[in-house]
Amino acid sequence: MKESIYAQKIESFFPAGLTIGGILMILIGAGVIIFKSIIGVVVLLGGIAIVFLHYGLLIDFDEHKYKEYWGLLGLKFGKWEDLPPVEYISLTQSRFTQQIGLRAANTTLKGVLYRGNLRINEQEKILLLQSHKKDEALKQLKYLAKRLGTKLLDCTKSGHEWVEF
Repeated sequence: MKESIYAQKIESFFPAGLTIGGILMILIGAGVIIFKSIIGVVVLLGGIAIVFLHYGLLIDFDEHKYKEYWGLLGLKFGKWEDLPPVEYISLTQSRFTQQIGLRAANTTLKGVLYRGNLRINEQEKILLLQSHKKDEALKQLKYLAKRLGTKLLDCTKSGHEWVEF
């Protein structure tokens, strides 16, 4: 991939609990292939899709284009579009709670998720990244702001502040 292209896997298509089920499907499918090849292949492919299907973003700085894509095993499905004029990049935070449960055991995950958005205007935005670590998100967003020649707004604190870089 060209050095002038920013590539970011943003999030998995399926939640974490289902991803664990996808891993089990891969293992079961691989074993079932020996006895019932068609059923085994279907289960195996379903498991692969659950584990590896994700959403991502590519930005070509030289061509001034971007592509939001769905990816699976290195393949990226999406359409390149012209990058619209950017007002600024923003960093936001949200708290999340996710329950993962089976009949025998339940687990609750809690945390903070930082999101970087390319703000086109007050209604339109493009999701650039998601991270559980603010420092990593800020580092990447500073890089993107420099490359795109725009400002960076930190909305994680009360009284939002523009980031100096």
